[in-house]
Amino acid sequence: MVMVVLALLLALVVPALQSAKEQARTLVCKGHVRTFATAMSAYAYDHGHFPHGLLLMSDCHGRPPDGFAGNAVYDWQGWWWFDFAIDYLSVSRNEAATLVRCPAHKPVGRRFSKDYLWGNYGINQSVARMSMDDRALGFVGKPLRPEQIEHADLTLLLVDSGYALISWRAVAGPEDCLFHNARRADAYYLPGLNTNKDRTFGPNYERDAILGRHPRRTVNAGFVDGHVERRSADSLGVTATEDGGYVNRYPLWMPRKSPQD
Repeated sequence: MVMVVLALLLALVVPALQSAKEQARTLVCKGHVRTFATAMSAYAYDHGHFPHGLLLMSDCHGRPPDGFAGNAVYDWQGWWWFDFAIDYLSVSRNEAATLVRCPAHKPVGRRFSKDYLWGNYGINQSVARMSMDDRALGFVGKPLRPEQIEHADLTLLLVDSGYALISWRAVAGPEDCLFHNARRADAYYLPGLNTNKDRTFGPNYERDAILGRHPRRTVNAGFVDGHVERRSADSLGVTATEDGGYVNRYPLWMPRKSPQD
């Protein structure tokens, strides 16, 4: 009888503890996003514009203080947005490396164990543009100035992400999910988005992409004005319209309205 009671108690307590741990990780993650969103705003105030999402080595001088992030085989080499933010974090470089990692994400496979470009936080490429020659996808050029963003409280800056860069292309469905780096296309996603089930992911990405990272397939989203919200992944998706536009692209992902919106 005692054993039966203990088994029943464990059945009740274990799920509750697991849920509490998940909620705690989500709160820590939210704090990370807020910290970086604040650092990005401070950078923009000092420099007059947001940092590059990625500044390629060929477009700058010198290496980042901690060397290049990621894997040279799979990732571009250069300065990433968190390399620019580190001077505004008021923490040591070792502590900053912890802030880059989402505590709720557990990479699958040894190859990703030290790679914090994948499975943590992505910056909105429409705001923090890249310095690349290929302009086909429209996320290349000078990063935006704060005054160029019409609705700072509604425009995404940073969010839980499969990769360190993200844009509306990552949430527009399989046909429109285009990324410059073919070797990282599997990581270009918003965790838990419903349309991810229609894409093909490798085993390293599948669980995070389809089941989500936080309870009830939510993500932590930081906005240009510095505030952070916990939102359902699907609320950040975009839907194509018959006239070639996309519902929810502006002002959520695109800082300024385009002719198609």
